[in-house]
Amino acid sequence: MNDLYTLEEYRNKGIATELIMYCEKYAKENGAARLQWVTAASNKKAQSIYKTLGAQQSSWEFFTYTTT
Repeated sequence: MNDLYTLEEYRNKGIATELIMYCEKYAKENGAARLQWVTAASNKKAQSIYKTLGAQQSSWEFFTYTTT
């Protein structure tokens, strides 16, 4: 899953959680080892959803490099 996003009018209805739970089911059925997400440090709402579902914050640091 990449770029999980819900339109403003659909937020706070549990849609993100449903999507993640579906992905968990799919991952288990297909032998995936884990689900992981990358989010901005300021995106506390997303982090709250992930933590509520039992996700642990990684110690990895992510970097991007723009070539333009």
